[in-house]
Amino acid sequence: MSTINPVSSSNAPVSAPLELMKGDQGPAVTQLQKQLTKAGFPLEADGDWGPKTDAAVRQFQQSHGLKADGIVGPKTQAALAKASGAAAPPPPSRPSPTFDLTKELSSADSQLSVAIGVAEGTRKPDGSMTAAYEGHIDPANHKPNKGTFSYQGEAYSPRNADSKQLETLRQFRPQYEAACRKAGLDPSNKMLAAAAFDLYNQAPKAATGKGGLLDQLPALAKKGVTAQSLAEARYQSFYDPATGKFDTNMSLKDLKADQKRRMTELVKVVGDTPPKAGPSVHVNIDFVSQFDSRVPGDYAGQRPAARCDNACEYMMRNTSDRNHRVVPGQSNASVMKSDSAALNYLESQLKAGKPVMLGVNRPHGTNPSSNLFGIDHYVVATGMGVDDKGRQYISFNDPKYTDAAQGSDQNPQNRLYLENGNFVQRGSSEPYDLRGIVRNG
Repeated sequence: MSTINPVSSSNAPVSAPLELMKGDQGPAVTQLQKQLTKAGFPLEADGDWGPKTDAAVRQFQQSHGLKADGIVGPKTQAALAKASGAAAPPPPSRPSPTFDLTKELSSADSQLSVAIGVAEGTRKPDGSMTAAYEGHIDPANHKPNKGTFSYQGEAYSPRNADSKQLETLRQFRPQYEAACRKAGLDPSNKMLAAAAFDLYNQAPKAATGKGGLLDQLPALAKKGVTAQSLAEARYQSFYDPATGKFDTNMSLKDLKADQKRRMTELVKVVGDTPPKAGPSVHVNIDFVSQFDSRVPGDYAGQRPAARCDNACEYMMRNTSDRNHRVVPGQSNASVMKSDSAALNYLESQLKAGKPVMLGVNRPHGTNPSSNLFGIDHYVVATGMGVDDKGRQYISFNDPKYTDAAQGSDQNPQNRLYLENGNFVQRGSSEPYDLRGIVRNG
C-alpha cells in the first residue's frame, strides 16, 4: 500500500513507500512511471497503475535479473533509481498508524479529510479533486453537493463548503473521543477515526444514535479494530433498535456493500497499519515486595496495608535508575480521585520520567472499603500503552507479590485496561479497579 500525501505544489522527491503494486495511485506511482520511461519503458505519468504500468514493471524486473512479480519493493526501487539516473529514494518507512486530530480537522487537505473525500468520490487518493468536487447531485436525496465532504448547505464555493463541514466534524470530536475512552480504544487510531468521521459525515445519526457506531465501540474493542470489523460495525450502525429496522433507503445488500466500499476507499489513504502494541511511555523502576526486609516498618507487626504504602514509596525513591527517583505525596490531600484531570496528571508525570503511585480497590465489582475513594491497596504506575487490539492500559509494579516475575510490570497481568470509563485489571482472581492517583511530592 503506497503512502498517500495531501495535494502539494512541492516538487520534492516522493519518499518511497514500502511496496508499490498494481492498483496503487498517487505521486509515488507518477514517479515510478517517470523512472520507467527514463529507463527505456515509456509510459504516461498519470499516477494510476494500470495494465501498461504493470507490464512495464515486469519487463523491467525481468531485464534486470529481478523477480518479475510486478511488486516494486526496495530492490526494484534501487534498480530503477540507478537505471533512470535518479537519486536513490529516501529509505522506506511505515506511515504512522495514528492521527493528530487537531491537525487533521483543521484542513480539507489533511489525510483524514482526503480519505473522506475519496469515500465521497470528490477527491483522489493523491489529494487532487475529481469533477464531483466542484458540485454534483446526491443520488440518494437528489440535493446539490459541494466540496470534499459533499456539503449540502449554503456555500458560495467548494472551499467554503469544506470550511463549514470541517466545523461540523470538529463538533463531533468530543463525543467521539469520550466514547473511545469509555471503550478503552485509542481515538487517534487512523482506521477508527477515518471510519467514525466518515460515517458521521455520511449519516450523523448512524454514528451517534442509539445502537450507532459509538455505541458499538466496546464490542469493537473486544474484536479488534480492523477494516473488516469497522465495515460490519458501520453496517450495523444503521439498525434502529427502537423500530427494529434498518434506517436506510438502500437494500440491506447495497447498504453492506456501500459500507465495505467506503472502508476500502478510506484504507487507500490512511492505510491499515495496526497500532504498535506496547508501552507508549514507560519508566524503569526496580520492583520491591512489601515483604522485602529493606522496606521500613513503623513498628513490629505493622499491618500489611501500611507496608504496601511503604513498599511503593521505597520503589519510587530508591530505584537504581537515579533519573527516575521521586517521592509520592504523604497525605490524603495528595490523593486525587481517578477522573480525567487525575489521568492527565498521571500521563504528564510518566512522560516526564516519573513513576506514580495508584490507589486501587479489589476485587473489582465488590463494595469498596471505607477508605478514601474506596482505596484498599496501592501499586506503582510505570507506563501507559496499547495492546494488539488497540486497547489502552496502565502498567504497574505490585508490591503484594514476593516474586518479581509476578509483581513487576513485565507481567502482562499487571495492567489496568480502560473499560466503561474506568481502568480495570483483567485475568486476575482479585481484579483491581483504579480509584485514586497520588501526586508526587
